[in-house]
Amino acid sequence: MDNFKEQRKDKRFPLAIPLDVIGKHFLQFKKTGNLSLGGIFIETELLEKPGTVIEMNFIFGDEDDRERVLGEVVWVSNAEHHPGMGIKFIHPSAYFLKKIEKLYLNPVRDSPR
Repeated sequence: MDNFKEQRKDKRFPLAIPLDVIGKHFLQFKKTGNLSLGGIFIETELLEKPGTVIEMNFIFGDEDDRERVLGEVVWVSNAEHHPGMGIKFIHPSAYFLKKIEKLYLNPVRDSPR
């Protein structure tokens, strides 16, 4: 039996939102792999170490509607088929959280199963 205990506070949803990711050692344009109000998974082969603070610029709709959010790398995966980083948001703005919930999370929650 699997004894893995889920540690996430917020449920994650598979979504692809464009964002610029500025790490300690790279700048890249990516899309989120999944998202919650507490953090995201970014699928990438360019990894930072856990504990590293990165900057993310989320792009909503058009280039003029952006939101800057800091995040801490909590875990990394070097798996060949699914490399990436689990990022925990650091003090995201109320605007950002409302935008994410309204545009992305509520439609997913409210969709018929």
